Amino acid sequence: IKIDKEIVIVALPQLAEHLILSWKEHWAEINFIMEELNKFDLNLLISLHPKMDIVNYYYLESKYNCRILDEELKIVLSYSDLFIASNSSTVIWSTILGIKTIIVNYYGLDVSFFNGIKSIRYINKKEFFYQSIQELLNEEIDFNDDFNMLSKNEVFDGKTIERYYLLLKGKK
Repeated sequence: IKIDKEIVIVALPQLAEHLILSWKEHWAEINFIMEELNKFDLNLLISLHPKMDIVNYYYLESKYNCRILDEELKIVLSYSDLFIASNSSTVIWSTILGIKTIIVNYYGLDVSFFNGIKSIRYINKKEFFYQSIQELLNEEIDFNDDFNMLSKNEVFDGKTIERYYLLLKGKK
């Protein structure tokens, strides 16, 4: 990790694993994403979905300037400056943590779950991938509306254990 460079975590899409694309098309898309991200001088970390066999993805570390995370995403996500994903609930995590987030949105997947979240940026056309990343890396994002909508203050109020205790006691 280069201390003076942004940390970008990309949750690679599981296009073949979820039968969205053929394996050949899947690998073409993975390599496209990696080639575009490697045009930037940054720390690039790859998060793999549990359904993805890491053995199939090890080649990325030797072909591109990146590292596949050994750690679970929930452990390292808060260190990132930018999070890139497709249709994933982890987008909510990054938003509530105040991390700039991009959804790769040209696979025809339903992203309506994220309606109303203002800070998320979408790449709706493949040809805008690089430009979208470049713009968001340099953009200031106001997360206040999203924090309110996602109840950030209630989620991160330091009272989680108390809520569990009350729930188990049947008092709430």
